[in-house]
Amino acid sequence: MAINISDRFLEANTARQFALKALIRLEPVRRKLNSVLRAALPKRARTLTAPCSVTDAFDAAAAHYQKHRWAFVENVFAADFHAALARNYPARRFFQPVAGLTKSYDRVSITDRNRDIFTPFPELLALSDYLQTSEFEARVSRVGGQGGFRSSGHLHLTRSWPGTFMIPHQDGALENDGIAAHINAIFFVAGSGGDNSGGLTLARDNELRSVIFEPRNLTNTCLIYDIREPFFHGFYPIATGKYRHAVIMNWQLKRTSP
Repeated sequence: MAINISDRFLEANTARQFALKALIRLEPVRRKLNSVLRAALPKRARTLTAPCSVTDAFDAAAAHYQKHRWAFVENVFAADFHAALARNYPARRFFQPVAGLTKSYDRVSITDRNRDIFTPFPELLALSDYLQTSEFEARVSRVGGQGGFRSSGHLHLTRSWPGTFMIPHQDGALENDGIAAHINAIFFVAGSGGDNSGGLTLARDNELRSVIFEPRNLTNTCLIYDIREPFFHGFYPIATGKYRHAVIMNWQLKRTSP
């Protein structure tokens, strides 16, 4: 849940987003259309052509993360796995259509209930499974500098295009006293990169005036940050001709009773 947002910033960046607002109004229709398209169009199961591999670059981010509570990783996937993942990213009919202005992009989570829909995308299924293993949870714990991180259980997929936007915000987990740390990782599968491309920006305020870091390389990279830290995160509307495909996973460290 997004908290501590700026209504002024929201209005300034969405007031003239007429096409986006039309898509939001059409969300019920688009959701039904996507379901029809998924059923009607061919959906062939594929076999994995390259093993899922998160490189040692992820682990090497530990020192920066533990000092700053965020880190940026390049070449996060092995080249052959990344190439297959990017080449076979799902079409828009596999996503839930944009339904609101504050996070105005298509998204979907891979769960036990909808897993069969994603059989044409074995790379995503393999990644979803691996990021939830005890092996990778141990890698996350080493990056976080504390043992005991556990995954949220769902891989979240996003698909962004020109005009889509995320209001700078903090997450509700910031106010959950039962969580000691909450690592969020956004894996940029493919994207245009550069200015106004949907690079998730970390800032000290909810209008992106005091930027801590803005990713500019959105292909085979990863931004890791602690949701429990007082960062704001979001991005300006994506510019014409640009796009971003990204997947997200998070891990929590529960606070132990004294």
